[in-house]
Amino acid sequence: NKSNTKTTKHTNMAERSKSEAGPTPSQREGIDAATEQRYRKDGLEYIQSLAAALSLQPITSATGMVFFHRFFRLQSYKSFSRFSIAAACLYLAGKVEEQPKKIKDLIPHVFKLRPRADVITAQMETDIQDSNSKLFKDLREKLLGCERVLLQVLRFDLVVDHPFSHLIRLCRSLKVEGKDKVPNELVQVAWNFITDSYFLPLCLHTDAKLTAVALLDLAATINSMALVPTEGVLAPGELWWQRVVSGSKDDVNAIQMDLTNLYGGVLPTPFADSADGPKIKRSRSGRSLSTTEAAPK
Repeated sequence: NKSNTKTTKHTNMAERSKSEAGPTPSQREGIDAATEQRYRKDGLEYIQSLAAALSLQPITSATGMVFFHRFFRLQSYKSFSRFSIAAACLYLAGKVEEQPKKIKDLIPHVFKLRPRADVITAQMETDIQDSNSKLFKDLREKLLGCERVLLQVLRFDLVVDHPFSHLIRLCRSLKVEGKDKVPNELVQVAWNFITDSYFLPLCLHTDAKLTAVALLDLAATINSMALVPTEGVLAPGELWWQRVVSGSKDDVNAIQMDLTNLYGGVLPTPFADSADGPKIKRSRSGRSLSTTEAAPK
């Protein structure tokens, strides 16, 4: 979000542990951590599917995912449908990121893409396209109702600072040792890491710039590339990112470990090994480790 950005206070490891020590609202209502994680993944994947169907930009999908994380950090999955809230998050994100979608265009996808046990009949297919049908009207009212609840729970705080913009600015001030810039392939790997990081609740406790730093550093590390400033020389033992963020090595390592765990411990093959660019592996769950969304050149 170009107009609505702010720098959040960095949360160090001790503060992060303290803030996450207590049970979540879902856990207080009897949902175990594994089930909560599955519900979170369901909702976030639903947001991505809806965004793809509506041809929304990655930033809009990412904003919707941040809203989803924020909402269920304060509310329980027992009290609200993860799919209904997810749809409302994307609907609201479209407005925030100046990519609004009309309800008549959104509702059919909300209906068809939602996981369901029953079969969608031919009559349902017809009704969901008719804004005067009961099916369409019921879904519209549910979506608008969830949007109102979402705004109340978020207290109308719709400001989101994304790591993407920080990544681009960082790459403009850096280069790979022995080269005159950061290769586009390396930027793409870091961009993919950031995209996948929205499946983690990093946005709840980690500064966006620190996330960008950690994941660019991870991309460089797995590709055996050393990043250095375009201007000036690093002091002996100084790390490139220590000039741009105040986080500790533990903070950076924690973000990198969180993402590695998301991938089941398997990171993409270094792109230098292939003329075709970064290879895409899959996690144990079958989800692609790197998305196909292209980073700006």
